[in-house]
Amino acid sequence: MPLVLPPDLTASQTAIWLDQQLFAGKPIYNVGEALTIRGTLQVDLFELALRETIAECPSLQLPPRSGPVPFNLVKLDFREENDPLAAAERWMRNEMRRVIPLEDPALFRFALIRVSTDHTIWFKRYHHIIIEVTSRRLLSARTASRYRAMRFGEPLQALNAATPDELLDAERRYTASNGHEADRDYWLERVAHWPEPLLDIDRRNTERARSGCHARITFTLKRADFTRLEMAARTLGSTAFRAIIALTYAAFARLYDRFDIVLGVELANRSDARAKQMIGLMARPLPMHLTLDRAMTIADAVRKIDETRMRNYPHRHFPIEEFVRELGIARKGHYGLFDIIINYIPAAYDFAFEDFPVEHTNLSHGFTAPWLVTIADSHPTRDLDVIIDTDPGLIPSDMAARLASCVETLLLRGMEDPDCPLASLPIMPEAIRVQVLDFGAGETVALPEGAT
Repeated sequence: MPLVLPPDLTASQTAIWLDQQLFAGKPIYNVGEALTIRGTLQVDLFELALRETIAECPSLQLPPRSGPVPFNLVKLDFREENDPLAAAERWMRNEMRRVIPLEDPALFRFALIRVSTDHTIWFKRYHHIIIEVTSRRLLSARTASRYRAMRFGEPLQALNAATPDELLDAERRYTASNGHEADRDYWLERVAHWPEPLLDIDRRNTERARSGCHARITFTLKRADFTRLEMAARTLGSTAFRAIIALTYAAFARLYDRFDIVLGVELANRSDARAKQMIGLMARPLPMHLTLDRAMTIADAVRKIDETRMRNYPHRHFPIEEFVRELGIARKGHYGLFDIIINYIPAAYDFAFEDFPVEHTNLSHGFTAPWLVTIADSHPTRDLDVIIDTDPGLIPSDMAARLASCVETLLLRGMEDPDCPLASLPIMPEAIRVQVLDFGAGETVALPEGAT
C-alpha cells in the first residue's frame, strides 16, 4: 500500500513523518520527561487543569483537527513497593520504549505516579512531530498555572498564541516568496562544499533500525562553573551558547582528529510574542559548517562561530530538509546533513503546583542524530544537566565515554586561557592528567641485556 502523507504538515513535520516511515515501529521520535511534584497534589484538579490546557493547544494533533484530543491519564501508585522511586523509574524507562503510532489521535501519553504522600511524578511521553523542548516546558507551566488558579484562586493569564493554520500560512507565503529562492541559493552554495559525514561507517548498523533507542551519558555542570564559562564568553562579546558550540566542536575535532565538521545547532524559531506562547513543533536545527585551523585560539573560534551564526541567521527560515531529499541523503544511508546536534536549553522550570517548584528530568530528546549534545539549564539556582545521546550501533561505548570526558573537561577549563590554540585545549580530566604526569616522571631504568 502506498504511503499517503497527511495534508497540511509543516516542512519539519513532513521530514519527521517520512523519516518515521523508514523506521516504522521504532520509538526514534519519542521525547519525554518526568516532573517531580512535591506536596499533596489534588489529582482531580490536576486532571481538570491538564485537560483544559490540552484543549487550548490545537497543535498537539495532526491535521485534519476536530476538537479536543481524547486521552487517558494513567494513575499509578507505587507507595507499597520496596523502593517506590526505583519502581517508578523502571516503569518510565519501559514506557519510553513504546511506540506512539502516528495514526493515533493523541500523540502523547501522560501518567501520574504516586511515590509517597507528598511526592508525585508527572510522566510525559510525546511523538516529536507535535512538540519540542520549549513547548514541553510551556505546556507544563500552563497546566501548573491553571491548577493554581483552581486550587488557590491565583489569576490565569489569557493565552494569545499563534495557531497551526497561521504558521502553515506563513510557511507557504515564504515558500512562494523571493526570499525562499535567495535562501535556497545561499544554502546551495554552502552544501556544495559540505564535508563527508563524520562517521565513515556502514549506517545499516544504526540502532534506529534495531531497538530504536539511543544510549545516554549524563553528568552535572556546577552552577559556579557554568557562571565562569558564561562570564568568559561575555568578555569576548559572545554568549554561553556560542562558547558551548566552540568547546563542543573542539571536543569532536580532537576526538576524530578532524577540524572540518558540520554541526546542527538548535534554534527556538520563535520570532514574535504569539509564537513564543505556542505549544507545538517550532524549533529546528540550523546547519553550521566549521573549518577552523587547529592553531586557532579558542577566543578566535568563538568569534568565528559568532560570524558564521550572523551570516547564517538571516537564512534560517529555509527548510533545510529540502536538501536532504534532493541530495538523496537518506538513500545514501546518512542521518541527514550533519552527524552532531548541539542544544543549549535555558528553560526555567521555576513554577509550582503546590508549595515547591517542580523538579525536571529529561527522559529523551529523541533519536535524531548519531551524536546529540544537550545542556539543560532548568533553574537559575540549580546545576546544569549535560546529556550526550549516541547511536550505540554506530558509536562504541568507549568512544562515547571519551567524548563525554572531553566535553566535561572543556566546559570546566576550556575558556580559562582565551589564547590557547584548539589543538592544545585541555581534554583530559585533571585526575588522569596527574596520573599520566606521575607515570612519566617515574624512575627510568635500562632494559636488561637481550630484552626487546
